[in-house]
Amino acid sequence: MVIAKCEKCGKKYAIGPNDKLSDFQCECGGELTSNGMASEQVKTKKTKEKPDIKEEWNKQSKNRKIGIGVLGVCCIGIILVIGLTGLLSPNQTTSSGGTSFQNQYVSFSYPSGYNVQPITNSDASSNILDIGIYQNGNLVGEISYYQNQPVDLTNMEKTYTQTTTAGKSALENSASDGLFDEIILGTSSSGENKIIRIETDTDQNALYQKIKETFVIKQTPPDD
Repeated sequence: MVIAKCEKCGKKYAIGPNDKLSDFQCECGGELTSNGMASEQVKTKKTKEKPDIKEEWNKQSKNRKIGIGVLGVCCIGIILVIGLTGLLSPNQTTSSGGTSFQNQYVSFSYPSGYNVQPITNSDASSNILDIGIYQNGNLVGEISYYQNQPVDLTNMEKTYTQTTTAGKSALENSASDGLFDEIILGTSSSGENKIIRIETDTDQNALYQKIKETFVIKQTPPDD
């Protein structure tokens, strides 16, 4: 053990034989000496050096480096897939097994047990908006957009019941071939009536009512 003495206040300290005198300093700030030798003016606490990132990386094993690289590539791949999915389908969302549907024009909810998706076959009545509602693989309902002449709307008003759906005037009818709700959006540039139709099979009253109650028109479709 080495006895060190402060040159300023005379206080003594016991220092281990393997300790460096330059690593210590008196509480008063004075320098410590031992055997008549003066120490360098240093702080009591050492500053911890920051790790060298490059040096730490070089210390890693080859297998560990490969594992880190593969993990990084996988993370980047997942991010790219999610981003591309959003870019490719920004306006349309299909729903299978859920209870809601939306695209750039409309949104609505429906009971569980149905599959809702756009109709893309040759039977689709409109390329702008035609949504099929399926149960056990069978088409039981449809949301579609079309335009008709003023005289056609006048004839519908004679037999249909006036109602309101999605905050707009609508005509509702129940027939042997289905339940219908014709939502009137206004007139096109050619003077035709722009209409969104909610239609289900006659025995799908719960589905029909749920769609009507939650139906939202986000954007009026363009002229057909």
